[in-house]
Amino acid sequence: MKKTLLILAVLSIAASAYAVDASEGTQKGDKALLFNASFVNAGLYDGGLGFKYYLAPGLALRPALKFGYITTTDKDESIDTIANRQRTYKDDVQETMTFGLELALEKTLWTNGAVNVNAGLVGSFGMTNYDRESGYTESEVVAGAGTADQTSWTSLYSTEFGGGLLLGAEWFITEAISLGAEYQLGVSLSSESVDQSATSLTTTVGGVTNNIYVLNQNPLASTMDIGFQTIGLTLGIRF
Repeated sequence: MKKTLLILAVLSIAASAYAVDASEGTQKGDKALLFNASFVNAGLYDGGLGFKYYLAPGLALRPALKFGYITTTDKDESIDTIANRQRTYKDDVQETMTFGLELALEKTLWTNGAVNVNAGLVGSFGMTNYDRESGYTESEVVAGAGTADQTSWTSLYSTEFGGGLLLGAEWFITEAISLGAEYQLGVSLSSESVDQSATSLTTTVGGVTNNIYVLNQNPLASTMDIGFQTIGLTLGIRF
């Protein structure tokens, strides 16, 4: 807390020294890169890349692009003996890919010195794809008695739409650097279009091979969330 207050005090002194007129940073053609600010570092804006461009004095378009890819592999080298069978597990592999777009229209309502008060509209769209694969191989302890190879898959695909109203403020520390924060009142709708799991089992006993494939279509889920959301500090770098 003391560190945060110290940083705010330093920023306040810097802002006073520059005596910035916030309205000068909202002219037609002005543009800025947006970051999440936590004082000690700058991160992705709302989980993606953010940009602001002023179409007219005090009227800005604020697009954001979101993309993520995560893959994890859990290696299981253990071997279990079940009855007279020996089971060796395969790697458990999970992949998640997300993509999203957000677009906000921001209007400056009031300016006082280095501070602008803004309001606007925001809309968003996102997609998430999740896949998981695991399994095992199995053989009889008695050599040549039989083998089994099992693989399981899970696949989920969902889309999300959102929109709402925003109200916030932006403080110009210098002509090129600003800090902003805002409230958003909106609705978010999420819906699954794919939710399925499958299992493939191949067994060989006495030289005879059998294949079994089972596909399960799981119930599709949908959610709706309505409420207020506080967007953390946003660092704007004008160029």
